[in-house]
Amino acid sequence: MGICQSKDTRLDHVPIAVMDIIEAEKTFLNLGFSIKNGKMHSNGLINFFLKFADGTYIEIISPSKGVQDSTTEFYADFLKKSEGGAALCLSADFEDNATSYKNWPLKQFDFPKVFTITQIDSSEFDWLFFIKYHADVIDEPRLLIHDNQVLGIEKVHLSQQKFDQFQKLFGPQKNIGSDVNAKTHITGITFKVQDLISCKKVLVNRLNIRLKIQEKGGRKSILLPKEYAHDVWFEFVQ
Repeated sequence: MGICQSKDTRLDHVPIAVMDIIEAEKTFLNLGFSIKNGKMHSNGLINFFLKFADGTYIEIISPSKGVQDSTTEFYADFLKKSEGGAALCLSADFEDNATSYKNWPLKQFDFPKVFTITQIDSSEFDWLFFIKYHADVIDEPRLLIHDNQVLGIEKVHLSQQKFDQFQKLFGPQKNIGSDVNAKTHITGITFKVQDLISCKKVLVNRLNIRLKIQEKGGRKSILLPKEYAHDVWFEFVQ
């Protein structure tokens, strides 16, 4: 059994680390995503977002000024090996489940009136963090509508090592999978889409590639190889 069994624990977002934020913006626009602008942070991190109707999102992030603090060091070290899914953020209510974590040292970063970030203070789990919002985040409706028909993140696929670490905490979770061939922390993301045929048309026309709609277990899907999305493979399912 994992240490946290909170029914409120859910996927929040996946940070994807990239070398060039401008090129990454071009990439994700071409994939049919709408973009929410981010900003340059005081520590040199620059970002933008892909926000979804179910409340999940992708954060595209780059340490533009090199190592300034522990956060920029984490992303800079990650990028020495590869671009890609660097971390996983879960939404969890720590106040109601604090006793579940009594055997783990925690560290917190508070952003007043916005959110609190909690991490397990161990290098083993430096890729995993938890967020508690202090107020509702409301995005403009246009930012939640994507040409590729994406409605939200359904599943995140981890390297086998990170998957095993995750299960130490939570046990089996239907929205977390593993990839034995993975070299990065988060190797793939499964998106739920409103219309798979429309999704395929957007990807085929914009990328000028061939894609197949596959069917397995009664569900249809499209797999986009990792070279098209900064070393993260995308699966679109309906």
